Amino acid sequence: MEYVGYHGTTKEFESFTPRPPEEWSHPTSALGVFLSGDPRVAAVFVMDPDVVEEASNVIAGSRVLLKNGPWGYARMAGKDTPYEEGARILACAATLNNPYRMHAADYAEFAEKIIEEWDSSKGRAEALRDRLIALGHDGIVVPAWRKGDRLLSWGGEPCVEFAADTIVVFDPAAVAITGRMEPDEAYEPAPTPGMRP
Repeated sequence: MEYVGYHGTTKEFESFTPRPPEEWSHPTSALGVFLSGDPRVAAVFVMDPDVVEEASNVIAGSRVLLKNGPWGYARMAGKDTPYEEGARILACAATLNNPYRMHAADYAEFAEKIIEEWDSSKGRAEALRDRLIALGHDGIVVPAWRKGDRLLSWGGEPCVEFAADTIVVFDPAAVAITGRMEPDEAYEPAPTPGMRP
């Protein structure tokens, strides 16, 4: 089954390949390639951390960030641009035959524990991936947050990364890059969140 999604990055590359642990930017990177069903969510991952922090301090910050973009928060944070240098969004097509479906709250709890225990949890993401592969899964689908779902919050709002479906693809070779865009292009026009096939 093919999923269409978006990946934010500051690196230049032509295809996804496995990366050694020393190149991981986050302990959950060990799971595989992360895609979002909404390019605006992918853009959050290439924003200057101070801009994201500024948005998290505002009521309804995540909703406003996705609707209006990050430029207002960049000004509030005293930044000339909301994005990190080299920021871009990759449009991707991923092939998954048997993804494991995980509730957003369960994934958020898992990721939060990994972040809290960064040094001692380096093998936790690999262990989850390996266990799911042994059960015949080739990735993880985390459906977008729906009203009424239990979920960790960000500034009183659902975590911004769960505003659209999240796909984790274990094998980087199963992800093809189909296009590239500047982060601001993600806001023109606003797409419908979700990428269910």
